[in-house]
Amino acid sequence: MAFKSTKRFIDIILLKRRIRITEKFVVFCFFLVFSSAIWYLNKLSGDYVIDLKLPVKVTYTDTDKILVDEGETYLKVQVKTKGYTILRYKFKTALNPVQIDIASYRLFRQSGSGDRYYVLSNFLKSNLATQLPSNIKIENINPDTLFFRFSSSYSKIVPIVASAKLSFEDQYMQVGHILISPNRVKISGPESVIRNVKYVKTELISGELLNESISGTTGLEAHPNILMSTKDVRYTVDVAKYAESTIRLPIKMSGVDSNSVLLIPSVAELTYRVALKDYGKVQASLFKLTVKGLPSGLSNLVKVKVDTFPYFVSHIRVDPEFVEVYNQKK
Repeated sequence: MAFKSTKRFIDIILLKRRIRITEKFVVFCFFLVFSSAIWYLNKLSGDYVIDLKLPVKVTYTDTDKILVDEGETYLKVQVKTKGYTILRYKFKTALNPVQIDIASYRLFRQSGSGDRYYVLSNFLKSNLATQLPSNIKIENINPDTLFFRFSSSYSKIVPIVASAKLSFEDQYMQVGHILISPNRVKISGPESVIRNVKYVKTELISGELLNESISGTTGLEAHPNILMSTKDVRYTVDVAKYAESTIRLPIKMSGVDSNSVLLIPSVAELTYRVALKDYGKVQASLFKLTVKGLPSGLSNLVKVKVDTFPYFVSHIRVDPEFVEVYNQKK
């Protein structure tokens, strides 16, 4: 019993000593961290020279030529600034690109090259400085020379085509094409690019379960290295109630003497939709069904095509889609 009491007494003394040591250690650590923070903040208030890797977006706003190669996408900029400014930049995951319009600077033609130009990076200092915090001083820019490639400007006028995703309520339909104003646009850019452009599409025009006409403004689809004379256009989608109707039409033979061939059947039913306001305009003479050419191979079936129809009808179906064609020449 005496042994157990003695052991318990010793354990209590050791525990108290450990507690006293732990408290002192915590106090020591607190003041160590506090003094380190004061020292660190004091150091951050000093000036330092570091290299920043800045993303660059180069443009050329003049129209005498077209920029086709922007050159460097990053600049290594040596700056002098306060430590806390450096710390803020280090914690940024992504930096906003600095904007450089090289039309504002004197461009030098590279010797021996007709389409390559360069500008000295030192000329960019004042522009870059306006896009950085005021306490950052630019010491140096690397590379010291920026190279760009240009192409002669070429222009032409092309139509604007509507891009749309529309749905309509039951018994409603789009009447005619989507009207675009203006319906043409002047495009400019490298000749090798512009010559291959046949049209420019609008940004997507959308509408759901329409039961009336809609209109608005939309932009034009952007293309790399292409400048457009206008950025926005007006559009109108004419929506109206429709009726569905069917007429019987004769099938004509195209490209072959009709007396030399036999068509089975020789008439077809054409079903169409038309806006109620245009229903009275529909006449059989406005439609034309044809079969082009003689059948090839073992089959005598040839597809019936709708060669002519009025612009105000849509959703056209032909029954039958194919007819049998027989050569009657002996």
